[in-house]
Amino acid sequence: MQGYEEIKELKQLLDEGLITQEDFDQKKTELLNAASMDAAEAPIDSTPASYLSNSRTGKKKSKWVAGLTAIFLGCYGVHKFYLGYSAQGAILLAVTLGLALPASFIARALGGIALMKLIGILQFIPILIGVAEGVIYLIKSEEDFQMTYVAGRREWF
Repeated sequence: MQGYEEIKELKQLLDEGLITQEDFDQKKTELLNAASMDAAEAPIDSTPASYLSNSRTGKKKSKWVAGLTAIFLGCYGVHKFYLGYSAQGAILLAVTLGLALPASFIARALGGIALMKLIGILQFIPILIGVAEGVIYLIKSEEDFQMTYVAGRREWF
């Protein structure tokens, strides 16, 4: 940015007639060469691993931890919390504990068989979501998992 400001000042001097076009071109070339040398010396790493290490989360997450927690504890949203998706983890936890379990106690107390079946289905939905996401996590390559769910911030499936 400093080179840009210097070129801008040189252009003003040229416009005011204080330097010649030849002087302007020579100084401009020197400034641009110096800037390109500085840029060439700076390491540029555009590999996926460098992108992942510079992502918002700051570090990589294990697809195995995410996948296995999704399969075994997915109905409680543990895998979502692990990946940094607190809102989605809270949704799964709320559906499992906050909605389905108290409703099942009420249904059993009232003796409603049809209502108990409906509640059983509600309890099964977070389990299915967890298992499906766990399998998807484990099927993906490590790089694809990192790009999609850690750096890419894909929240569901």
